[in-house]
Amino acid sequence: MIKLLLPFLFLCALGNHTDGVDPMKAVLQKSVILPIENSDNKHRESENPATVYALRRGCSHNDYWQNPPLFKALNLGYLYIEADILLIKNRLVVAHRRPLRPAKTPDLQELYLDPLMEIYKRQGYFYKDHPEPIFLMIDIKTDAEETYSKLLEIIEPYKSILTSFVDGVEVPGAITLIITGNRPIETIAAESERWVAIDGRPLDLGKGYPVNLMPMISEKYSTILGWTTTFGTKSPKNILKVQDFVSKAQAEGRLTRLWKIPENPTAWSWLTYHGIDLLNTDNLPKLHDYLRSAESSPDYAEKPE
Repeated sequence: MIKLLLPFLFLCALGNHTDGVDPMKAVLQKSVILPIENSDNKHRESENPATVYALRRGCSHNDYWQNPPLFKALNLGYLYIEADILLIKNRLVVAHRRPLRPAKTPDLQELYLDPLMEIYKRQGYFYKDHPEPIFLMIDIKTDAEETYSKLLEIIEPYKSILTSFVDGVEVPGAITLIITGNRPIETIAAESERWVAIDGRPLDLGKGYPVNLMPMISEKYSTILGWTTTFGTKSPKNILKVQDFVSKAQAEGRLTRLWKIPENPTAWSWLTYHGIDLLNTDNLPKLHDYLRSAESSPDYAEKPE
């Protein structure tokens, strides 16, 4: 029992970001939104606190940099949550690059798997308005095969809440794991029983991978736009490049995602209008506000002039 509680004690000790509110308690109290820094007062607890609605297009990029990790994303409704992992001394350490003190750095179980398991065990859902899975995107930063092998070992105790795929047939769970970064594609594709999906790249298109193996195609914003990135939303070349990326991915029934996109509503609206499905962000409250507005819908997104 003490071992089970350690991850949550660690999270509570991260700082005063919740003004004395326990993140786990807030999530369990019908998903009441926490006081979030860099957000306006309408997201703060009040006599009539708002309910968290799932943001079906929101992705918390490098979520472990948030304060607090995981809980901030959950309390703002994010369905896609990304964590980078490195295999160091038989642990899956959560970090962008090798930390100076790996032994002191939290691992995947502490920051994500244990809290997610505990939340789901206690309340049976993550968002009341969204019974489908949430997505934990695991970005492998070390050797693909070795790290994935360790991941399969690590997730064994959590399989009761994970989506699985048996002979290509999806068995939905509360959480779907998606492997990105260094991806052992052929190893995963060959599994008759697998516990992850794969985040594809444009070069993976046309290779016949099943959609439930590779449900999305992602690329860096500047890689798609190239040197015309500086011209932003007003460049006809940019429109054609984004439309080409979107049309090829969607022709195969896959979602589209760009990372390192500009963090402003103009860019989000422009990408939405031209068909990008998922929006990455490091500014969770700002994208939350945008996605909860009418302007975030493709039917309302403003056409660039």
